[in-house]
Formats: sequence, structure tokens, C-alpha cells
Amino acid sequence: MSSQFDEAHTLVQRGDLEGARQALVRLCHDHPNDALLNYRCASIHDNLGLEADARPYYERAIRLGLQGENLEGAFLGLGSTYRCIGEYAKSIEVLIEGSRQFPNNLAMKVFEAMALHESGKHNLAAALLLHCLVEKPGDESIARYSKAIQYYSQQYAATPSD
Repeated sequence: MSSQFDEAHTLVQRGDLEGARQALVRLCHDHPNDALLNYRCASIHDNLGLEADARPYYERAIRLGLQGENLEGAFLGLGSTYRCIGEYAKSIEVLIEGSRQFPNNLAMKVFEAMALHESGKHNLAAALLLHCLVEKPGDESIARYSKAIQYYSQQYAATPSD
């Protein structure tokens, strides 16, 4: 399996995300109980904008006992995925659990605020974002996801307000 995983990693480095996705899907099929492999497969689907396809891999990775930073990323990824596919209540639930397990990750709260906003809870979303701004200015977890956050902020800016 190691050489196949290395192949997928090489494809990612070359920018062939679709080739890497196919390789990781094959690996997950052959090794369905590998939590880290399922997380990597979810992430590549997510990076390709295939959120609905990423969902079961994130769920399986978490269920299989993913640990540490990978678990932190899986909670954020799954929460964001649920939001992207319109399952706001599940998104909020996953992100709250992720924040409970990783209280120093403010990016989790930013993505929760997006899900709250999209579920019509605008004041709660704004309050959570303001809290994030003052809690830890320059937070590293937010910086790590700045590209995605910036992308979504542009989407909101382009949407006519209610």
C-alpha cells in the first residue's frame, strides 16, 4: 500500500488531483478501515469541489478513530462539506463537536458561523464572527484556511442581500 500511497502523493505534487483522487479511491476500496487513508481521500475530493463524494470518507475516517491534527482537519472538512451540500444542522453539529474537541481552533467557529448564516441565523453568525475577531487576533487556524474563507467571503459579497 505504501507505494500506491506514494504514487497518489506524487500525483498531488504534480497537480494531478484527479489522478490522485482515483488512486486514493482505489486504496480506500482495498483498505476501507484505514482512517488516515479515508481522511486523505475525503480531502482530495473536497479540494476538487466534490463535497458530496467527500462526505462518506470524512465520516468513515472520524468513525475509525482518526487522531490529532488529522481529526481536527476532518471535523472542519466534514462540517464545511455538510454546509456546502446544504445540510446546515449537521454542519453546525459537527463544527460544535470539533470546537469542543479542539477549542483553540477558531477556524472551526468561522465555518460554524457560515453555516449559521446560511441557515438563517444571521445575528448568531455575526456574534460568533465578532467573538472570533477579538478572541485571538491573527489566529493561526484561521490563517491556515484563509484561502477558503476568502473564497466564501467573495461568494457572500456577490450574493444580493435580503
